[in-house]
Amino acid sequence: MPKEFIDIILIDLFIIAVPLLLYFFPPKNINSFYGYRTTRSTNNIENWRFSQRYFSKQWMLLAPVILVVQVLLIYFTDHDLKSKSSMILPISMALYFVGSFVCILRTEQKLKKLM
Repeated sequence: MPKEFIDIILIDLFIIAVPLLLYFFPPKNINSFYGYRTTRSTNNIENWRFSQRYFSKQWMLLAPVILVVQVLLIYFTDHDLKSKSSMILPISMALYFVGSFVCILRTEQKLKKLM
């Protein structure tokens, strides 16, 4: 497999590791350094703890889906390497952007129901 694709998959594995760390080692107290921080999530400690777990679960579901899409794009596109890598990266970035936005919206909706 070409180096460009190995780099993309390694970055994906790192991106998958971030929500795993947030899920298994969530910030215990409200802070301004790391974690899922919004107005609703920092409203009280119950919201903070719920939002850390819920958002990381949502993001854990997102990352493998994007990884599978990338692998399928690599497998099914039969062009030269430069065109494949230039196509995969923007699609991946768009999927992460839209997926992260959806995760934020879903988390905020759940937090709104808790209030």
